Amino acid sequence: MRRILAEEMLDEPTVVTVGSFDGVHRGHQALLAAAREVAAREGLPMVVLTFDPHPRAVLKGPLTRYLLTPTPVKLAVLEELGVPAVKVMPFTPAVAAQPAEEFLEQELAGRLRARVVVVGYSFTFGARAQGTPELLQHWMAARGGEAVVVPPVRLADGTPVSSSYIRERILDGDLEAAEAALGHPFRVEGPVRPGLAQGRQLGFPTANVEVPPEQIMGPYGVYAGFARLAGEAEPRPAVANWGVRPTVVTGHGHPWLEVYLLDADRRPVGDLRGQVLRFDCRSRIRAERRFHSLEALKAQIARDVEEARRRLVELG
Repeated sequence: MRRILAEEMLDEPTVVTVGSFDGVHRGHQALLAAAREVAAREGLPMVVLTFDPHPRAVLKGPLTRYLLTPTPVKLAVLEELGVPAVKVMPFTPAVAAQPAEEFLEQELAGRLRARVVVVGYSFTFGARAQGTPELLQHWMAARGGEAVVVPPVRLADGTPVSSSYIRERILDGDLEAAEAALGHPFRVEGPVRPGLAQGRQLGFPTANVEVPPEQIMGPYGVYAGFARLAGEAEPRPAVANWGVRPTVVTGHGHPWLEVYLLDADRRPVGDLRGQVLRFDCRSRIRAERRFHSLEALKAQIARDVEEARRRLVELG
């Protein structure tokens, strides 16, 4: 996937789809499909325009446990979906204050040479969100271009797919509903850091993943999913605890994602510290809680492992 530089001027007309793309969910995938179809019809290259940081971070303040896909994860998902080119536009206070028409003139028509722009039905842009899909359609038509507005993708009960809906499901711990709206598993990734080796002492060695502070997470608890390690094509079944480890850490500790690989006995791994580990979170097993002894914790972890195996077989 080609990365277009911030000030780069493209030398041919394009089809551009633009948005925050947080989660790259089924609604976003409909935008990508529409842009891909138009690009094929017109014989033009397709470009995704997105923003970093997320506009909310500039408009509302720093984000904590909010993003479905921090920028590195978002770009990875876009590449997996076959996006040929992406531009990550720095979203600054100056961009937030930019009039809608100026954004269209300088960025879309200027640097990206957009002949067709594809947006979602609720897309807004420009200072005070004055730019609307209707304004975009009129502006593009007046210049011989076209704006395609994609209607909402709806779930079986009629609920429109949106990033806010998916955030609510994750905060509820309903990973299955979140995945149904995302169109792919909820993904968390971060570097593996040195831990207390408590898991190893209990017989369940874990990789301690530092989750980016802006990444949304479900309630503290135990989750079943699949881990992906750098350089490995096949995911590994895993069970993970997200929380502060109240049985072994006194006070309010720093939250970690502790990932136990269920196949490490037949697929050994070396020292993972410093590597980036990805965890596709598929199902919440239980809430995190304090145990009266390490033996009680060990027995519960063994039950969690068996429940994770069972759920992962069901989920496929």
